[in-house]
Amino acid sequence: MTITATVLDEDMTLTVAQLCESLGLELDELIGYVQEGLVEPRGISPQTWSFPGPALKRLHTALRLRRELEIDLAGTILAVELLEEIEHLRARVHALELLLGEAR
Repeated sequence: MTITATVLDEDMTLTVAQLCESLGLELDELIGYVQEGLVEPRGISPQTWSFPGPALKRLHTALRLRRELEIDLAGTILAVELLEEIEHLRARVHALELLLGEAR
């Protein structure tokens, strides 16, 4: 089995087609996520939208939550935001632990 991964950062951009293809999303679904504020495209219309790399991870998480937990869109968005906050707080705790470990 071969696993391929791509590291996506804020500087990388994805087109609507790339995002939809990567996630198996229909355009209407993506538009719904944009309208609800889960991801913010660059551009003024779906034909010209592009998305920063982290949008792929955010949408992937949302799709997984909806599929596995069968929660509605509003609940999905809240769960994604909470998971990101936990990730952020863990990174801060880790940084503080490193700082305190070096000070000892």
